Amino acid sequence: MTSKEKVVANALSKVNTKVTVPTNPYGGQCVALIDKIVQEETGKNMAYTNAIDCLDKAKANGFQVTYDAVGVNPQAGDIYVIRVPSHSFGHIGVCLADSDGTGLEGVEQNVDGYLDSNRNGINDQLEVGGGGYTRRVSRKWYSDGRLVDRHSGGLVGYMVGWFRLPYEVATSTKKVETSEDEDMKNFVVRSKSGKQGYVAVVNGAVFGIGHIDTVVQLQSAGAAHLTLDDDDFNRFLESQKFDDEKLVASVQALEKAIKQ
Repeated sequence: MTSKEKVVANALSKVNTKVTVPTNPYGGQCVALIDKIVQEETGKNMAYTNAIDCLDKAKANGFQVTYDAVGVNPQAGDIYVIRVPSHSFGHIGVCLADSDGTGLEGVEQNVDGYLDSNRNGINDQLEVGGGGYTRRVSRKWYSDGRLVDRHSGGLVGYMVGWFRLPYEVATSTKKVETSEDEDMKNFVVRSKSGKQGYVAVVNGAVFGIGHIDTVVQLQSAGAAHLTLDDDDFNRFLESQKFDDEKLVASVQALEKAIKQ
């Protein structure tokens, strides 16, 4: 498993290099970059897959897949797939930052256009061992799905969807601690007439108080004082039902409150 930070860092580490993999043998194609990252981050692969088919391959790998729709946008670390009008292979890249649906910052390979490094008159992108280099890209994203390069103004294609590699779930053996304010929401409650005496509410447990010294100690420990109309006080008492376990917890909570 990986994390979005690791995926982004991996993609950025490959910028300005030609990434190749044996499982996609056509050189520095866009999908080779993704195949390499997937292999390094998960141990799985996108073998022998055109970019346009990568969402299906991702599903087969057990990755989370999301198709483009109103109100959903790729986040940092997600791998997006683009439909390209000029050919059937599609295009693919890694999202560098959470998208707001109007733009896309990414890392993609083979985006430089026509290249003939070996001077054989054939576009390197179409040759075995050819392809292009990995670049950072910035796209405008329109409501109809169009992705347009911010620098050239050229149409890149149309968003199809994206997938996410399995992320590590953060775990910790550290005991969860609440603040004193959260842990000690304590009250001393009495009726307006005073005939019913006092009750204490300590950490949500309610119990009667038989001695005024207990009231004083609770208030000294920070318990707030509440006065209720007699009818409300009676309803409050009637709403409380105790079992042995709750009574024990009440006593323990009272002891804790007084000791502090």
